[in-house]
Amino acid sequence: MSEAAVKIYFDGGSRGNPGPASGAAYADFEGGHEKACFLEHATNNEAEYRGLLMAIELAKELKLKKVLFLGDSKLVVNQVTGEWQAKNPMMAELKQHVLTAVRSLPSWQIDWVRREFNSEADRVANQMMDAHQGVEALPKFNKVKVEIPVEKAVMSQDGSPAPIRADIKKLNDLGTKASFNDFRGLKVGGMDAFSKAKLEALETMLPHFEALKENFMLRLNSDRNTQAMTDPDKVKLLVNALRWSARGLAGDLSLRKVLTDLEVTNNIRGKK
Repeated sequence: MSEAAVKIYFDGGSRGNPGPASGAAYADFEGGHEKACFLEHATNNEAEYRGLLMAIELAKELKLKKVLFLGDSKLVVNQVTGEWQAKNPMMAELKQHVLTAVRSLPSWQIDWVRREFNSEADRVANQMMDAHQGVEALPKFNKVKVEIPVEKAVMSQDGSPAPIRADIKKLNDLGTKASFNDFRGLKVGGMDAFSKAKLEALETMLPHFEALKENFMLRLNSDRNTQAMTDPDKVKLLVNALRWSARGLAGDLSLRKVLTDLEVTNNIRGKK
């Protein structure tokens, strides 16, 4: 039986296109390995190529004999395989760098995957950009102060806040290792005490309200999927993220949950 190929996912992003950018890779091997680089000024396409170069370096560091590179950039994948021409001089140069770098690998393939299956490499790229733009990890907290009528709140019988739901606790425990499918599988399960909570009410529920609000808006203004949205639409996403925080989802996991739901919705609309 032939040895199975190790999957290494690659991704890249640019906040501004061009702007601060990162190329990143995540190897689904021995519990996960990752590698990333920061680019002070680059386009999305250049960042994607840099992500593939990070993936190749990672394959060499891990001494892998058989590798399957997976990325969500059709441009990069199709140019590297030769299906598309690299007419842009920079893309042509980066393609040549890739083809030179992979020569020392014993066996490799490259293929395209949909973006929702590339969440780990996307996470690594965003963390690298955050680190170089002064975006700190959001605070974690476990207790939620609920100042709304007890009969409408998630409370235990003695009047204290109820324990955080098991599925939310699971995501908190996973932290940055939580995958796209982990977030997609998290559901409200109908209406709860936080489903209609507005900013004013959420401010009374969350001990880190201002920090969460500021960091969430910063990321909504820089994320490639939301930066072009109108301010009212961004506020809707902000409120939904804060609602998840009120339910007990820690730090920036709340925003990742909302962005995952947005991507799922956009994919469904795109199929119609």
